[in-house]
Amino acid sequence: MSQAEGPRQVWACLELLWHIWRGVLWETKYGFSLVAGEGSGQRSLGLLLFEVKKGDSRTIKCHSIQGQAQGEPMSYLFTSESVSEGHPDKLCDAISDSILDACLSIDPFARVAVETLVKGTKEESVIVLAGEVTLSGDEPEYEKIARDAAAGIGYTDHDVGMDAISEELCKVEVHITTQSTHIAMGISRDEPSSQGAGDQGIMFGFACDETESFEEFRGSFMPLPLALAQRLTSKMSESMKGGDIPWSRPDSKSQVTVEYDDSGNPVRVHTVVIAVQHDDLASLKFDGDEGAESEFIRTEILERVIKPVIPDSLIDEGTIVIVNGTGRFVHGGPYADAGVTGRKIICLLYTSPSPRDLSTSRMPSSA
Repeated sequence: MSQAEGPRQVWACLELLWHIWRGVLWETKYGFSLVAGEGSGQRSLGLLLFEVKKGDSRTIKCHSIQGQAQGEPMSYLFTSESVSEGHPDKLCDAISDSILDACLSIDPFARVAVETLVKGTKEESVIVLAGEVTLSGDEPEYEKIARDAAAGIGYTDHDVGMDAISEELCKVEVHITTQSTHIAMGISRDEPSSQGAGDQGIMFGFACDETESFEEFRGSFMPLPLALAQRLTSKMSESMKGGDIPWSRPDSKSQVTVEYDDSGNPVRVHTVVIAVQHDDLASLKFDGDEGAESEFIRTEILERVIKPVIPDSLIDEGTIVIVNGTGRFVHGGPYADAGVTGRKIICLLYTSPSPRDLSTSRMPSSA
């Protein structure tokens, strides 16, 4: 960056902020778009500012925020995240999934739409089940299914975030009715050709070969950042249940940033972020020393989770590893954070852009 470019970019940002403030005062809406292009031997990254007023839009500003000489490597970073089965939102997904499985075992043509909410307090926890179920046969035991699912994940101690097996410390509310007759009208039809649906959903996905260069992930055909993030949370759950990291608790998250080269190939892991719920080790093991607790947890996660999961070829001396960046994570699960079904749909999807140029993409022929 030249000496003149820095002040110019600062001025550009201030001018954009002025337009935003102007829009607040004069009820004008603005939109932003990040654009890339090439010209005069330069690759550039720009920010467009759109003014939208009475249904019309026009570009009023275009600021270059990055320039790079053509031919130089232009690497980029991409980040994906994952949450473990003990995360409150995923706990809710597991409970609802267990109810669905139970209903389908009774009636393969059952119609099931059950939402779950969990929340813990100092005194007790609650699991709320609400939705619609229509099936032929006796209804399953919703409360028992919910408790068993939560207990199977590891929530059997109120100090951890929920004691699902205790009727005194964990209440279960069931608010499940049958499907609305008006919704059922679109589904209950004799002719398959006129079959309707009770709801709609839009999903996207693709296969790519980013994982296929690594024996540990071969056959996944997934974007590498997401594959690594998901494998990390799975490893933490397995290690907790298996006793490899007995001090860990059910709630955990991961985030992985991968650096790509100019051709879109993953070359290294830039950053790994781990949040893992844990016992009060400062009191139990380190005489109240939270610094020693933090260093112990970081070392254990690095040696027992990160290194066994991420291939050695992707980690170098510049890789950043952050474990429990806020300091401590003793209070977790439903006590620390209310959970609801469906809130982790996005982070469980690809969270990665699909190839734009299909003629040069690395999508396998079997996709």
